Amino acid sequence: MVDRRQHPYSGSDTKINDDGSATYEGGRAHGVKDWDWHLGVYGIFQRRFIGKQGEFIAKDRALLLPGIYYRHFEWEQEPVLWTVGCSLWYAVLLPLFLPLILVVQRLRSRKHDA
Repeated sequence: MVDRRQHPYSGSDTKINDDGSATYEGGRAHGVKDWDWHLGVYGIFQRRFIGKQGEFIAKDRALLLPGIYYRHFEWEQEPVLWTVGCSLWYAVLLPLFLPLILVVQRLRSRKHDA
């Protein structure tokens, strides 16, 4: 669902693989989806990675919307890491639409006053 090539993370000894597993010091952990909702390639999910002995290895949460990317990684013995990405188009288009909304509101208020 989430294209890891778009936002790779390589700052840990634990690595999330494309097959839904994680590689860590003790071997390979399997991923368990806690919840998942998606529509096409967009959506949200949370999964945990469980080691061979049933121990917690990592937790991965993600939100992927058109032009918006959010990931939250929680590792066993490392600090929490989160990443956010937003398309430049939101920053370009938002200042264009805000004045338009104000003009429409002003026209509506004039219509009600008349």
